Amino acid sequence: MKYIFFLFIIGFFFSFEKSQSLPQVSETILREELQQVKADAGLLLLVKDGQTRVKTNLVLIDTMYREGPQEIFSEPVNTGTLLTPAFVLAALDSISPMDTVDVGNGIYIKDGIRIEDHNVNRGGYGVINVEQVIAFDSKVGIFKIMEKAKKHEQVFEANSEKIGFPAVLSPLGTVQFYDRIAHQDTSLCSPKAMKDIRNMLRKVVSGGTGKNLYREDLEIAGKTGSSMDNHISYCAYFEMDNSIYTCLVIISNPKEGYPSGGIMCGDVIKRIVEEIKEKGR
Repeated sequence: MKYIFFLFIIGFFFSFEKSQSLPQVSETILREELQQVKADAGLLLLVKDGQTRVKTNLVLIDTMYREGPQEIFSEPVNTGTLLTPAFVLAALDSISPMDTVDVGNGIYIKDGIRIEDHNVNRGGYGVINVEQVIAFDSKVGIFKIMEKAKKHEQVFEANSEKIGFPAVLSPLGTVQFYDRIAHQDTSLCSPKAMKDIRNMLRKVVSGGTGKNLYREDLEIAGKTGSSMDNHISYCAYFEMDNSIYTCLVIISNPKEGYPSGGIMCGDVIKRIVEEIKEKGR
């Protein structure tokens, strides 16, 4: 009798887990990561074939993570380097992915503003190409690329207008930007620039700051981000079973461990990818 009861309990929990919807599972995954890194808040957006499947915002209130206001998805959020591919995309008709910039020891002072790369304590990256600037999430590199692009100011400005958004986007705007790249939307840029930026975003995952998501059995592309507002982020896209998914995770002010979009936000996306792959969501 006890054995039958035990099997019943196991079966109940297994059925309950299988019956949970993708939004429910995604919220659980996000909540567990926020608890682990002791963050103030976190949000997750998952788009499938252009339609939003998951939209979760969790905020720490009285020691518990509760559903936060939905307005956050439409309000500008400073995700910092997460949007640097937009600036590179605008420049790709006037520069090459193999062009190099010297980021030196990871410190750059421009007009009295000090810019530092995340590896400044390890001596910086030195001379790297445009692909590596994106893959390694080099803030100094982006500023150097912008300086190169401004030598072709008319082309850069025309392309920036074509992309058509400010330096700070809402979470919905950000995931839509990456989703357009995922769908190879060439109304965003030239076909060559689209091919180049997609290749760069693949390399972020295969050997850059986003390699936490790398899989042999599934091609994933994306970009990690960090900002001065203590937001870390990761937006990634992948194709599975003839559907294209784009997932954005932003975590605010994590206090446990080194704040890394590639690791912390990447862990959330990794588990969601596994959930979709295993259960065909």
